[in-house]
Amino acid sequence: CFPGNGKVELESGVQMYIRDLRIGDRIKTVGSSGDVIYSDVIAFLHKNTTIVVEFVALHLTGEHRIIISAKHLIFVSKNGNSTSEAIFADRVHVDDTVYVLEGGKLVVKKVVRVAMVTESGIYAPLTREGTLVVNGVFASCYA
Repeated sequence: CFPGNGKVELESGVQMYIRDLRIGDRIKTVGSSGDVIYSDVIAFLHKNTTIVVEFVALHLTGEHRIIISAKHLIFVSKNGNSTSEAIFADRVHVDDTVYVLEGGKLVVKKVVRVAMVTESGIYAPLTREGTLVVNGVFASCYA
């Protein structure tokens, strides 16, 4: 899950807070071939506007940061390995790499800091593709 202040990009190019997403919105993600695509939000696996939750904050090179629940899946490459795997966010460590969209392409960025933060609201939009891009970082829809 993500806090409500995570940002996604609509097909129109507009940046939107996750808390404002609606079923039927088309948001940016990455397809199985690695191309940028837009996928329909078909449901919310979790949506609670008032709960206060402790999240994992992954700080990456180049000022990127994603805030994600501990048991949410994110795509990571470990030890300079060229293959990625989906792991729980609380298993991500400094020097692991995650995938970021830059210039319409997926690039790897190193995790430089992992911290715990408390945020209000918890959201898990589900796209047809099963993935999404939050704050520029590629992640799974699943926890």
